[in-house]
Amino acid sequence: MLGQDIAQLGLHFGANDMDGTVNDEKISNMAGGRAGIGMQKKSIKRLILKSRKNPQERDTLYNSVGSESESAAISKSSSAILPYLQKAVDRELLSSEDVHFVAEQADLFTLAMTAQKIRNHFLPYNQASCNLAYELDLSQAFEENAYPLGSSIILDLANLGALKSELTLGALFKAVSKLQVQDHSLVLAGFGSVWKLLQGCTLTLAEIFQQIRDLGVKVFASSLNENEASLTHREIVKLHRTAHASGLITIAKVEINSPPTELTPPWKSFIERVIALRTLQAETHGISAICVEPASDSWVTAQEYMRAVALVRIACPNIEHVIVPFQRLPTSRELHLMGEGGQGLLRGQEKYAPLLLLAGADDFGSLPKKTKGLTRIYEEIASVGMRPRLRDSHFVTVAAKWEDQLESPFDLRHVPVHEMTSNEVEQNFYLNLDWDSAQGVGENASYH
Repeated sequence: MLGQDIAQLGLHFGANDMDGTVNDEKISNMAGGRAGIGMQKKSIKRLILKSRKNPQERDTLYNSVGSESESAAISKSSSAILPYLQKAVDRELLSSEDVHFVAEQADLFTLAMTAQKIRNHFLPYNQASCNLAYELDLSQAFEENAYPLGSSIILDLANLGALKSELTLGALFKAVSKLQVQDHSLVLAGFGSVWKLLQGCTLTLAEIFQQIRDLGVKVFASSLNENEASLTHREIVKLHRTAHASGLITIAKVEINSPPTELTPPWKSFIERVIALRTLQAETHGISAICVEPASDSWVTAQEYMRAVALVRIACPNIEHVIVPFQRLPTSRELHLMGEGGQGLLRGQEKYAPLLLLAGADDFGSLPKKTKGLTRIYEEIASVGMRPRLRDSHFVTVAAKWEDQLESPFDLRHVPVHEMTSNEVEQNFYLNLDWDSAQGVGENASYH
């Protein structure tokens, strides 16, 4: 009853069997379980194959039953990748070919261990953060809402809201001016929207970003509601470089795509986008974070997403923060509403979200200010021995305490009595294993 996400990840951390499926199993579901009431045989096999394991049906005594027609591309770390991983740990920049070799050859456990070692070089080992913000569409920027003084606001240019017309420069500058007059900490989001604006106006890209900066905006981020796959690597780099030249700090994103018809994501294009952003960072030092997102209309599994997060940390030791946006974490299960009135975020991903913090990530992104379920998110961070903290758009810890935002601060589950030391983190989650011993449990995974 673990659910598909955590069961699949378990195949990379010691397990070698996914148990079986029970048709119309209702007891655990009625008790609040979220694993569903059954799975088809082909669905179990596909989860195993996408885990880079060979599926093998077995009976109740673990004897093999029949033969399987499909096999997976096995990832089993060997001594050949150790020099690349050591270079990454030493914060040397790997080439695109080196990162692709690691992506194809390293098992998930080895990738996660390597990424976490890099993360701990320059970030507190026992902290993970998120930003509470009012998320507005463009039409809401013109409404007479009274937000507390100094509130953190994200204005998403990709979401026009009630506006009937397309985004215009006039509407953009007017909305920014209105919010800045109220002395709010404002972040603009939507590189794709700016690129679209550029195609039909007389201003240059540099002039657009300079006017945005002159209006008091300091941070420009990618939008969660925007697909940047339509922009080439060169176009994305141009957008960020021009923003940096105007004095803006940017938050970039990379999207992992896993077509339903394929067993593995197209790592080549993903890695090329990551390397393009890393190269720009070496030049401008203007990227504060990279956000890892699943592409729209793709089936990204939990293990593929964790692999992508670890690869970003390994490939980009010069970018400090790796964001795993809680609102967009992929899950094999449908949406599960949480909190009063069903206004929650949490889905099946809350079960594996903490593990991402042990694979190189350090931030859950921006959450809506009025989010229900913040207690559970606090628990997810604390469950792996880390201290939850609230931060602003510059990743600076704010004075407000997360505990003050919780719905039920005295009813926390899975929260350790004390924060773990670096040695305890190493002993609890990595068992002081060296890379030679991080080989997983074999190439096969059985099911019943």
